[in-house]
Amino acid sequence: MDHPTALLIIRHQPLPIAMSTNAKLERTIARFEAKIADGDYYEAHQTIRTIANRYVHTASYTEATELLYHTTSTFIAAKKFHEANDLVQYLIEVYAKSHTPVDLVSKSKLIQLLLGLPASEPFWGGLKKSIMGWSVANGSLKFGDAQLNHILGMKFLEANDFVNAETHLVFGTEASVRPYAEYLAEWALEDASGNYGVYMARAVINYLSIQNIRFVKLAVAIFTEVLATKDKPQLISVDGLTVVEFSDPLTNFLQLLVLVVQAGSKDAYLKLRTRYLADVGRANLKPLLDYLGEVYFQIRAPQAGGGNPFGNILSGLMGN
Repeated sequence: MDHPTALLIIRHQPLPIAMSTNAKLERTIARFEAKIADGDYYEAHQTIRTIANRYVHTASYTEATELLYHTTSTFIAAKKFHEANDLVQYLIEVYAKSHTPVDLVSKSKLIQLLLGLPASEPFWGGLKKSIMGWSVANGSLKFGDAQLNHILGMKFLEANDFVNAETHLVFGTEASVRPYAEYLAEWALEDASGNYGVYMARAVINYLSIQNIRFVKLAVAIFTEVLATKDKPQLISVDGLTVVEFSDPLTNFLQLLVLVVQAGSKDAYLKLRTRYLADVGRANLKPLLDYLGEVYFQIRAPQAGGGNPFGNILSGLMGN
């Protein structure tokens, strides 16, 4: 799965109006900005919606996009986030209606607007559903654009909504891995039981489920790095595999699991599974381990509930 590793470089000022944009649109935007300067936010918002409707009705999608992008930027600068959210939603609706591809141009506009919206606002649930709907339908990635997932994940994390944050950070960029793994590790350190593995397992199983070996290795490295600040570990070798040993056996198992999956060794997987099966069972992770065994080593296991145990996070991705 191809995950871009860096965010777009986003300017702090709105992008210039497209060269193809006509003078009439430029005058419309200028009149709108004058209303904003006078504090007439309601009329300005309603006027833009009316004009945008006309553009959409005549399939003038470029003009509608430019109008909505620039006026939303102005509302954000004025800290009128309710109006800004409404126009962002309309912009995404125009993207979807016009089958605008998820590319550098469309993402640059949308990401800049999203970065300007506070994470504390209540509208992010609706925004994520709209963004993912457009991204999945018009992009090349099954789980939506990685950069858009990163932005959404970071906004939810900032709002202390970890359930939604995790859903998007898993499908994000390489920049998503550190905040995700650090949050899990810090959460683990707050658990007086010392059962760190149940927290590490979230990242390990999520990344392995989408077969992203590079990100799972990075997540494990970051997680163990944070844990090492409290639980002074040492390196151990198990069947020729070297990992950082912690007092929690599940944490050690998960590190070994990543190495075994990377090596593609079915025999090593079966041996590891047998050795740590009791620890996996106590953490209620056996169905997920069975799923990974089938994905990577074609080991069929009985399914108690049927289906893919990873399905919950996919459902959350689309806001269901």
